[in-house]
Amino acid sequence: MPPFDEQIREYLRTNVPEREVDALPDTVDSVHNLREIAERPLTLRMITEQLTLIEQAKLDGREVHAVDLYASLVDQWLGRDDGKHSLPARALVMEHLAAMEKGGSAYRHLSRPSRR
Repeated sequence: MPPFDEQIREYLRTNVPEREVDALPDTVDSVHNLREIAERPLTLRMITEQLTLIEQAKLDGREVHAVDLYASLVDQWLGRDDGKHSLPARALVMEHLAAMEKGGSAYRHLSRPSRR
């Protein structure tokens, strides 16, 4: 693996001061493709919100996949937005966008009934 980017280290030092930055590359590398995802500022911020989930899974001997992190983020977004506005298919829309980002077939979900 290439050295953990110094910009990412600096971001983590500043925004996650309670964590040991030197241990974070191993945490990030424990999830397939997470280092690449961490190169984008928005997704790096999202990853910092998921560090506890990743670390706990490692302690429990479980593997974490990017889909687990996306699912956790979707749950956070849906919980945060409860009561603000109504969009019956929010989770479906987010799944569609995540599938598009991953390069998969986003349209296979469109035939499912809406989650109201």
